[in-house]
Amino acid sequence: MWLESLVTMYNDAYTHPEETIWGTHLLRAIKEKVHAAKNALAKALELALEHNYEYFQSKLHAVQVMDEYERWDSIREAVEQFTWGRMPAKPRNQDIDEDTLERAKAYRDQSKKLLEDVAELLKPDPTSYLEVIEAMKPRIVQLVEIVQAFSEHYRAMKREKTLIDFDDLEHFALEILSSESIRKPSEAALFYQGHFEEVLTDEYQDTNQVQEAILELLSNGRNRFMVGDVKQSIYRFRLAEPALFIHKHETYAKIDDLNVESASTEGIKIDLSSNFRSRRTVLDGVNYLFEQTMDKEVGDVTYDESQSLQYGNIHYDDQASDYDPEVYVVEAPSDANDEETLTKVEQEAQLVANKIQRLIHEAYPVFDKQTKATRPVEYRDFAILMRSLPSAPIYLDVFKRAGIPVYSDRDEGYFRRVEVQVMLSLLRVIDNPYQDIPLASVLRSPIVGLREHELAEIRLQAVGQPFF
Repeated sequence: MWLESLVTMYNDAYTHPEETIWGTHLLRAIKEKVHAAKNALAKALELALEHNYEYFQSKLHAVQVMDEYERWDSIREAVEQFTWGRMPAKPRNQDIDEDTLERAKAYRDQSKKLLEDVAELLKPDPTSYLEVIEAMKPRIVQLVEIVQAFSEHYRAMKREKTLIDFDDLEHFALEILSSESIRKPSEAALFYQGHFEEVLTDEYQDTNQVQEAILELLSNGRNRFMVGDVKQSIYRFRLAEPALFIHKHETYAKIDDLNVESASTEGIKIDLSSNFRSRRTVLDGVNYLFEQTMDKEVGDVTYDESQSLQYGNIHYDDQASDYDPEVYVVEAPSDANDEETLTKVEQEAQLVANKIQRLIHEAYPVFDKQTKATRPVEYRDFAILMRSLPSAPIYLDVFKRAGIPVYSDRDEGYFRRVEVQVMLSLLRVIDNPYQDIPLASVLRSPIVGLREHELAEIRLQAVGQPFF
């Protein structure tokens, strides 16, 4: 019976993937590829020449129809019936823009590769899952037994040592606050519902289902306040569920669209999209980028007016600038082994340093919040934003050589200096003189001034013993 039900589940998921969790994700991946194939063909059609326009038009129409399907079997049938055929040959004795033709072909090849990927995902026959499941069953049963045994043993060890982990905190809290079912509050939950005036949640987009259940039980149904941005959700690997945020954002009414006191709505949403930090040109550049890359399929939200950054710092209006955002591409060095060749990070740092010096030299105008007026840019007006800080010391070194005063939140350049390392070693030796490397560092330093051969003589007097 277990095997038959599992087979039924697999077959249902294969023919109706939108009805299962894993099937929904797989269907989304398939539709993303079909959608990307359609976009590539649309670009090919824009570049099409007179002799191949109808060819690209017909292929685009077929993929557009495919893109509208919402069921696995419909897409599968459409992909199987789709054929590319041969592109019309170039007409003889006629001037052809070869560059445009090659670009159109490249978009066609890109679309073709995407549809081949879709066909590969849809390739297995549903009936073939039976043999796979039959072969998997003994291993799955054994794996389940191992996990259950480990869980029971782990729980017993924690109980013996009176320890709990973070997951325990969540689940024990849920047990305390729920009665009979997780939707029915216990006496403890009812007490806290009367105790808390408000239940506030920050970074709500990274809330998981257990945390949501706890917050619901602590709330009286009218006193929850949540702040978040689904575009910043980064903790799905910790089972965060952005769909909780998305559901509320899509179902709650806008505060501008209703009478708050009389509205019958699950909740009220306030879009805080105004940005007061940046000039309009910066925001326009950011919005342009994400409008092209983020939609419901990629990012779970449509990057519309409610999601885009709205210009809010009106002080910049009087000092409007036509300085557009710029993108620089730094090529990796061809010979990384050459000692005189700058590394990629050093090249990037040098480029940024040159840009800063040029803006300083040109006295580029910036708005001063204190004086409410413009003034020439100063070094303190610049900030270098990095995804991570391992390369920060290199930027520090390059900037200092360029005469740019610089500070880093992780100023490893300071701690790498010889004099600082010696003082740190001295402190370590004071704490514990049996640390050989810090002691040797102090002895070799100007504090003591021993030479290498003197350190070697000391070592030879007691090989294998602490240097001290």
